[in-house]
Amino acid sequence: MNGPLIQKTNRKFWLSIVVSMSLLIAAGGYWFYVGEEEEIRSEKYNELSSIALIKTEQIAHWRADRYTDALFHSQSPLFNQAVENLLRNPSSRTLRSQMITRLYITKKNHNYENVILVSPTGTVIVSVDSSTTEIEDESMREVINAINKKSICVCDFVYDSANGSIYMDIIVPLGTNPQHPIAAVILRIDPEHDLFPLIEWWPLVSKSNETLIVRKEGDSVEFLNTTQFQKKNRSLFRVSLSDTTLPAVKAVLGYEGEFEGVDYRGVPVLSSVHRIPDSPWYLIAKVNSDEVFEELRYRGTMTIILFSLLIIAAASSVGFFLYYRQRNLFRDRYHAEAELREAQEEFRTTLYSIGDAVITTDVHGRIRHMNTIAEQLTGWKESQASGKPVDDVFKIHDEETGAPALNPVHRVLREGTIVGLANHAVLVSKDGTLHPIADSGAPIFDSSTKKVIGVVLVFRDQEEERNAQRALRESEEKFKQLFEAESDAILLVENSTGRILEANEAACLLYQFSREELLTKKNSDLSAEPELTRQVTQTTKPVRENVVFIPLRHHRKKDGTVFPVEITGRFFLLHNKSVHIAAIRDISRRMKAEESLGKSESFLRVSQRLAKIGSYELTLATGRWTSTETLDEIFGITETYAKTVEGWRQLIHPDDRDMMTRYLNEDVIGTRGEFYKEYRIIRVSDDPCKTLGLEGRAAHKCTINIWFRHEKRYTGTDDRCHSGHYRTQADRIDHEAK
Repeated sequence: MNGPLIQKTNRKFWLSIVVSMSLLIAAGGYWFYVGEEEEIRSEKYNELSSIALIKTEQIAHWRADRYTDALFHSQSPLFNQAVENLLRNPSSRTLRSQMITRLYITKKNHNYENVILVSPTGTVIVSVDSSTTEIEDESMREVINAINKKSICVCDFVYDSANGSIYMDIIVPLGTNPQHPIAAVILRIDPEHDLFPLIEWWPLVSKSNETLIVRKEGDSVEFLNTTQFQKKNRSLFRVSLSDTTLPAVKAVLGYEGEFEGVDYRGVPVLSSVHRIPDSPWYLIAKVNSDEVFEELRYRGTMTIILFSLLIIAAASSVGFFLYYRQRNLFRDRYHAEAELREAQEEFRTTLYSIGDAVITTDVHGRIRHMNTIAEQLTGWKESQASGKPVDDVFKIHDEETGAPALNPVHRVLREGTIVGLANHAVLVSKDGTLHPIADSGAPIFDSSTKKVIGVVLVFRDQEEERNAQRALRESEEKFKQLFEAESDAILLVENSTGRILEANEAACLLYQFSREELLTKKNSDLSAEPELTRQVTQTTKPVRENVVFIPLRHHRKKDGTVFPVEITGRFFLLHNKSVHIAAIRDISRRMKAEESLGKSESFLRVSQRLAKIGSYELTLATGRWTSTETLDEIFGITETYAKTVEGWRQLIHPDDRDMMTRYLNEDVIGTRGEFYKEYRIIRVSDDPCKTLGLEGRAAHKCTINIWFRHEKRYTGTDDRCHSGHYRTQADRIDHEAK
C-alpha cells in the first residue's frame, strides 16, 4: 500500500510544480505586456510632443513673419507717401495703376490671397482682386478699430459664408504721420494655401495622424483648420466645452502636455496639447489609439502565444522528466559531449590560428597539443609528439655556451606561476636546426579545484629580431668608430639647452677637456662669444638635413687660449628631441698661411709694378682675357677696353698682326706650345714712353720683349686657360716719329 501512496504523493508534488511554473510564467507574461504597453505609450507621447512643439514653433514663426511684413508696410515712407498721393488725387489713373502694382508685388512675394487699400471708414480704394469692391462688416470693424488704435491688427480666422471660405486679415494703418492714419491696407491670407499645409504636414508615416488648431469661442471650442474627416465642410467646426474628454476642450481650458481621450468623432486618441505663443490658438497633435496600440496588440498576441507555449512546454517538460528521465539523462550527456567536442574544436581552431608557436602539456609534462608554428620550429608533427615528454620535443640550449637550459615547463608545474624563457635561448629542432626563441610558459588551472592541470608554452622565432639587433649594434659600432676617427672635433648638442650630449676624441684634444668634462658643459661654455653662440643655436630652425656653415668663430680652450674655428652644423631630430651635430675645425694655421700668402701676393704686385712686368690670363672657351694694372699701362688701355682676342689683335702693329694671329692659333692653341714671341704693338695712349719711364722719347710703335708661359687650368666646364707675362725692354724700344 505504501507504493501507490508514494506514487500519488509524487504526482501531486509534480502537479503543484507545474501549476506554480504556469502561474509564474503567466505573471511574467502579464508583466512583460504591461511593460511593452508603457514603452509604446511613452514612445508615442514623445513623438507627438516633439511634432507638436515643432509645429507650434513653425506657426509662431509664421505669425511673426506676417507681422514683420505688416510692420514694413506701416513704416515704409515711400509706400505711405504713395498712399497719400493717391488719396489727394483719387482720379489719377497713373497713381492708381502704380498703387495696384505695389499691392500686386506684395501679394505675389508673400503669397497673400488679396491686398486691399481701404479708407478709415472701410471703403475700398484699391484692390489687387478687381472683383473686391467692398469688404465684410467684420473686416470693416477691424479696420476702424486698427485706425483708432493706430496699431497693426492681426485678426483671427473668419468664415465667409457667402463663398464658403475661411480667411484671415492683417490690417495695417497707413500715413506719413503715424498718429493720424489716413488709410489702411488689408493683407488677406487664405490659410488653406498658406498655413494649413504647414499644420497638416506630418513627418512620420501614420494612417490616423492629425494636427488641429483650435480656439475658444464662447462656450464652445472652434476648430480653425479643416479636420481630416470633414474636408468637404469648410465652415468652422465647433464642439461644446462640456465634453472634457476631448483634447481640444482640455486645451482651451488651459491644459498643456500629453492627454489620452476621444476626438471630435468620439474615437479614442493619444494627443499632445500646446498653446501657440502670442495668439489665441491652441495646437493639438493626435493619433488614434488603435494605431498606437496596433503593435501592442500584435506583441500581446505573440506574448500570449509565447507564454502559453512556455506553460505547455513547462508541463510537457515535467511530464517528460517524470516518464523519460533516463532518456533525458542520455540526451543531456550526448549534448554535453557535443558541447565538449565543440569547445575542443574551438580550442583547436584558436590554438592553430595563433601566430606564435604553442605547446600544451598535461600535469606530468607530456605533450597534448602543438600548433603548426610549433611543428615547424621543433620539427615534430603533433601526432608524433603527442604523449611524449616535453624535454624530448622542446629542447633548448644557451645560445652563448651551448649548454642545455632548464625547460620552463618543469618550473611552471613546480611553482604554478608564469615563467619567462632564459635570455639567449635557442631551440634545437628535430633535424638539429637552431632557432633563437623568446616568450613564456603559463600554468593551466582546473576551473573547479584551481589546481594546475597542465602548462601552455608560447614561443616565437627571434632570428630576424636578433639579426636586426645585431645589425643595429654593428651600425652603432661603425658610427662610433667613424665618430672617433674624425680628425675634426665633433660635438652633439641639444638645441633647446645647448647641452653637449657627445664628443669625440678630437674634441677632447682640441679643447683640452676630458670627455666627462665636456659632457657637463654647454656649447656656449666653449665659445669666446657665448651670447652669439646661443643666438645662432636658438634662431636656427631644426629642420631635417638643415646644414648651417659658420665660417669664422672664436672658441676657448681649457687654459683660456682663444683660437679661430670654422663650424659646420646639421640640425635633426633624435628621439623626438631637436639636436645638431657640429664639426669644428681649428683654422689658426690656415689663417696664418692666408696672411702670409696675402703678403706674398702684395709683394708680387709691387715687384711687378717696379719691374714693369704685366700679367694676363686668357680663357680659350670665351675668348676673353684679364690683365693686371701694369699690363694695362704697357698696352695703354683702361679697364673699359674690350679684352677679347679681337681686342688684342687691334693692339698688334698692322705689319705683325697676321703673323701673330697664325702664331696664336697654330703654335700656341693648336700644339699647346709655349708662347714666346717678340712683336710690336700700337699703344692706345699717346705717350707710351712716359708711361714706361722713358720721358722725352715719344713714339706710337714700340717693340716689346714678351714671353708667354703655357698652363692648363680647368673650370666647371673643363675650359683651358693660358696665362703669361709681358716685360718691356727699354733698350730695344724702336721709335717712330709722329
